[in-house]
Amino acid sequence: MRKYQYWTTGIIFTFWGLMICGKGVYAQQQNIKIEQAMLGDVENATALAIEGERLYDADSTKKSWGDYCGNSITLAEAGRFREAVREATKALYLGVRDKNQKAQVFAMRDLAYAYGYAGDLEKSRVWVLQSLENSKRLNNPNFNVAHQLEAAAYKLLGDLDLKEGQLDLALKNYNMGLERASFFTPRRDYLQISIASVLIQKGDYEQARKILQEHTGNTNSNTASLVQRTLSELNLLEKRYDDAYKGFQSSLEIARKSNKKSRAAMWSAFGMAKALHAQGKSTEAELFLEQALFEAEGLRANFQVEEFKTAFFAQAQDIFDWGVALYIGNGKSDLALAVSERGRARTALDLLRDRVKVVNKDKALDQAKLSPENLLNLIPPNIVVLNFYVTKREVYLWELRTNAIKSHTISVNENELSSKVSKWRSTIEAQQKDALIGANDLGKLLLGEITFKPQETVVFIPHKMLHRVPPHALRLNDKFLVEDHAVGVALSLGAVQETLRKPRKSEAGLLALGNPDLNDPVMDLPGAEDEVRAIVELIPTPLAYFRKEANRQNFLNNAQNTGIIHVAAHSVVDEIDPMFSKLKLSEGDIEAREFYELNLQRSNLVVLSSCSSGLGKISKGDEFWGFKRSILISGTDTLVLSLWQVEDLATSKFMKIFYKNFRAKGATQAMRSAYLELLTDPKSANINSWAPFTSVGLW
Repeated sequence: MRKYQYWTTGIIFTFWGLMICGKGVYAQQQNIKIEQAMLGDVENATALAIEGERLYDADSTKKSWGDYCGNSITLAEAGRFREAVREATKALYLGVRDKNQKAQVFAMRDLAYAYGYAGDLEKSRVWVLQSLENSKRLNNPNFNVAHQLEAAAYKLLGDLDLKEGQLDLALKNYNMGLERASFFTPRRDYLQISIASVLIQKGDYEQARKILQEHTGNTNSNTASLVQRTLSELNLLEKRYDDAYKGFQSSLEIARKSNKKSRAAMWSAFGMAKALHAQGKSTEAELFLEQALFEAEGLRANFQVEEFKTAFFAQAQDIFDWGVALYIGNGKSDLALAVSERGRARTALDLLRDRVKVVNKDKALDQAKLSPENLLNLIPPNIVVLNFYVTKREVYLWELRTNAIKSHTISVNENELSSKVSKWRSTIEAQQKDALIGANDLGKLLLGEITFKPQETVVFIPHKMLHRVPPHALRLNDKFLVEDHAVGVALSLGAVQETLRKPRKSEAGLLALGNPDLNDPVMDLPGAEDEVRAIVELIPTPLAYFRKEANRQNFLNNAQNTGIIHVAAHSVVDEIDPMFSKLKLSEGDIEAREFYELNLQRSNLVVLSSCSSGLGKISKGDEFWGFKRSILISGTDTLVLSLWQVEDLATSKFMKIFYKNFRAKGATQAMRSAYLELLTDPKSANINSWAPFTSVGLW
């Protein structure tokens, strides 16, 4: 099997601030799962401090712990989670080195923020609990600082509770934060508004209204606008639609007085659209929806956190989801499709901005300028594009062919679909017979209303959890989709548009790395080496490296000057920030983010023949981050990667068949040939063996 578990290990040593938090009021109430996580995190904390020392020593310009903490928060808010963790670890190291209790507490807090933003709620809770417990131990001169830190910690705990649906715990933690925030008015205001938001969710409208009305005279523009919007959301729930509209309008006026792009303006315009729609004025609602979308598209990824941590307000992506539903309901499926694409493209652009240097960045930006009409004119007669969009309540599917668009609404909500996908993947990876049942169920659910034409190529545009689905392994009428059709994947309609416009490349040559020597016999991949030796015989002017020579430097020296790149090795997915996922090569790894620095404009194919190379993080509202995005944006036409841990021998066979057909048939048809040959072989007929690889890009 091409798989390997990497465990963080380290010598356990004791220092102040990295103890298990078992004595605090809140910690005593935590369940066994959290306690076990904290026990395990002692090693991780030790490893982080050691890592922090290494990173600090490598910095050419040494900073103070306060500067590192500030950098950590900024990076976390901008979505650069792994970098945020690294900055916090430097602060943690300095705090330990200097026996600075305050620095350690701030570093723990920032680790909590970074992991929380990254979606790892369990680790975030571990670190905020340690920050909370240790802030209580600060010396008397730091009394006010301690209370400020405790208030922030309880606020963050409440936010985590809300994300997990624990309303009572959230309310308790917000109230405990309020007790500590007596002297910190802005934080106190946000805590009270958070409490009101929880009360609204619990149905205690009267008490929530009382709290909010106490803040209606607040002169702080951000807080005043937030109070006004929260009251208006309450009016919506109580069906006071005219009051809601006027309240959102007042909030919008407050926001407009600001000289900068405003989140408050975005949410206020969105609220006005919802209030109009609730009154049956759907067409009028479109005007304010567009204002909200305009504001959303003008904001960068590094939103200030307070508003988005007020649980009653949804993430900005909810505006796009609501807009899709509004236009579908108004019979404007083409506009609904455009809004769905704007949501995807906006997320991608925000995450790209200021994150990495992007080769061919102008083309990436052009993806936001999608016209469905222009796209339909580009689609060849033998291709059908299936564009999915998952919302909390239902799934929308657009079926696009030459000069024709048809929309479908699939009656399954996001949680139900996520559960179905997870269950199916579990049965596939466990090689259970139930995998066929899942293939049939999901195939009927997602594709049941599509009438496919004979031999047409299916281009699957996934959304959210559907990025983890192998579309070729979905079944209709007791047959896998790939048995009748070649199947490809695209990241978005903008990517499809770009693909259809550009000519196919004809660059020759092969760069192949197989079975890198990782100084551990357990890590050897003899099948990968055999695979590469066979491919070398099929591609003209090959350049192949094995074992010690399959190293980082040989990859970097040759990757930008060849038509086909093939790496048969181990890979490690970074769950916190997939841009730090690694291809394990001899003498150094290649991280996903490094592909942004490469110009692969000459490459027509990149193949990552490794475990789970197609996995990564799916940001809210979509947009997939990992090798898939970074390699495609670097310029290659087509990328082949895997969706789960792969078998060494089956992978070797698959790749040999694929390359025999690639030059004559193209990627998707060559993939189909490989799928079908493994599928008909009893030794590899289970989905786990024949279906892990998928192709993204040209078809």
